[in-house]
Amino acid sequence: KEWREMVDGICLFFDQAVPERLLYSTEIIQYNAMQEAQNIDKRSPSEIYGCEYLLRMFLRLPALLVGELPEKQAKSILLKLNDLLRYLQKHETQFFAQSYHRKTVAIGGGNKMNE
Repeated sequence: KEWREMVDGICLFFDQAVPERLLYSTEIIQYNAMQEAQNIDKRSPSEIYGCEYLLRMFLRLPALLVGELPEKQAKSILLKLNDLLRYLQKHETQFFAQSYHRKTVAIGGGNKMNE
């Protein structure tokens, strides 16, 4: 039960953090375009973005938790995050892309930018 609540909380926080804190400028453009294209059946960021983005959030999470939660609760969450990170590391081939493709997107007046 404790892990389920933690995972649900991470997912909720991730969905909120992606557009506001985790995307680079070119990724924000792509995200906005995807949201416009899916205006009827929008998918949540946790359904689109993979573990690489989850790691971005984990890097920022300790600083965010310190001011928001009581110290004991923040420490408990950080310990569980360490367990989750060890699990992701152990199973990295299942969760992380082995290669990346750079896409070119049109920005504004037709200027193209690599992602």
